[in-house]
Amino acid sequence: MDAQFIFDAYFVAYPSQVRAKTFWGLHKSVLTYEEAEKVWRLQNLANKRLFGIFNDTDDRPPFGTHLLHLSPELTGRSLPVNLNGCEVNSEFNCADGTCIPMERRCDGRVDCVDSSDETDCVTVAHGMTYLAHVPAPSVQGRRDDPADVHLGVSLISILDISEVASAIKMQFELVLKWRDPRLRFVALKNDSASNTADVESWKEVWKPVIVFHNTESREQTQVRK
Repeated sequence: MDAQFIFDAYFVAYPSQVRAKTFWGLHKSVLTYEEAEKVWRLQNLANKRLFGIFNDTDDRPPFGTHLLHLSPELTGRSLPVNLNGCEVNSEFNCADGTCIPMERRCDGRVDCVDSSDETDCVTVAHGMTYLAHVPAPSVQGRRDDPADVHLGVSLISILDISEVASAIKMQFELVLKWRDPRLRFVALKNDSASNTADVESWKEVWKPVIVFHNTESREQTQVRK
């Protein structure tokens, strides 16, 4: 039996205060501190035999990452669970429950005591079915239509012009822009210049390639993030 279908994903404190001892799930469970046993109990409301225990914390709400020990009817296993009490989309939840501004997530500087803000810094995520060699599908067109790739050219310098050879040597930069609906971006910053893809993620995504047929060696684009 999968615990994610037994317990809620969202809870509301009651009473609404920092040291609340009860958090009601939106549909099917409640998280309560049991004074006698000094543990936090996550209980399914429909079946009292389906529950989990947090016993590695005090009477403060168990925000952050803790082990949830499941009841025998839920396999009896222990699994790490992160309870996030931070502001959605604007704060990051450290493993110890501390909240920091999302701008500080994966910025190269440690802000969480446990360094959890600088771990697993993946900026581009995709599902198991993602194929990097298959072109991105169109966002608005038909299912089999490829993505629209917008091309921009910036001329850097003209190195040489030969009228006899009908040739010109130049340096220029191409800017390619496209949308891949198969991708999901993680921990984005308000400063767009900070939203660069990590090296490993960049290797695994589809990128358009342009071949210059009218050059001496039929060069191809060298894509950088």
